[in-house]
Amino acid sequence: MDPKWLGSGPETEKTARIVFETLAALGIVDEVVAWNIFPFHPHPVGNPTVNDKLSDSRAKLHADLVYHFAPSSRRLVVAVGSKARLGLEHVGISFSHIPHPARRRTAFAEGLAALVGELDDITQ
Repeated sequence: MDPKWLGSGPETEKTARIVFETLAALGIVDEVVAWNIFPFHPHPVGNPTVNDKLSDSRAKLHADLVYHFAPSSRRLVVAVGSKARLGLEHVGISFSHIPHPARRRTAFAEGLAALVGELDDITQ
């Protein structure tokens, strides 16, 4: 998959671009099901380039959707950022946690690469 569909103008969702570029660099973009704990990019009225603030209660509500959406055959669930971690703790899914790329891009990429490496070690 080519992440160019994400766009390149001011309307581009920067976090999505970082996530998909990292998945592509790791060679796993076609093997991943990604679901945002805060889907559909809600934003303040008149400011579509900024994410609306996600409350803890909304994180838990959206995590309930993730719980029902996640395939039972999943090999790895990764909480990206503290709100995703909070939501997945709420629904009781086993997961690994890495920093959010908007806050710590390098740590996100390194954490994801380490998790993928662990999966490769297990399956070989």
